[in-house]
Amino acid sequence: RSQLLGEGGETARARLVRRRGGAGGHVSETLKDDKKRQERMQEELASMTSALKNNVKAIHSTIVEDNARLSTMDTDMAKNVNKISTTNVKVDEQRARNQRTTCFQCLTVIVVTTLFFATFFLMRLSSKAPVLAQVAVPHIMLPSSPFSGAAAEVRFSCATPGATIQYSADGSHPGRDALAFDAKAKDSPSV
Repeated sequence: RSQLLGEGGETARARLVRRRGGAGGHVSETLKDDKKRQERMQEELASMTSALKNNVKAIHSTIVEDNARLSTMDTDMAKNVNKISTTNVKVDEQRARNQRTTCFQCLTVIVVTTLFFATFFLMRLSSKAPVLAQVAVPHIMLPSSPFSGAAAEVRFSCATPGATIQYSADGSHPGRDALAFDAKAKDSPSV
């Protein structure tokens, strides 16, 4: 303000009028001073305009760089949204499979448990069936003289009362249909 108006806030016109009251040389001197001030102000204005232009260029380049970064970030974000969507679909599919698997596992546990208890009760009911007793090993008593083609007497005995001893005469393994030795019979078989 002091540069434009001078000291004391006086305008150029007021200075001119004040100076006119004196000699005419002062008018030309005042005009020269005003012209110098105007040139100085013009230079400062040009300098400020140049600085403003440089600042606008710097801001513009920063904005262009920021827009490029934002565009890249927007593209990356779109890719990430697509990846997240794909992952969500996969997670939903896996969750559905897990639910089916979990249901199958629960059903399997229920079936196995039911079969276990059914088997247990069946065993309890069937335990009333007669149990075959253990039979003592039978003893075979051979004659003291060696066999010489004649019939020999062989004795059988068993410590279990009421046991039936089955045998075969041809050397085969006796089964349930084999010959039975009866200790009460008078005619004991000869081998």
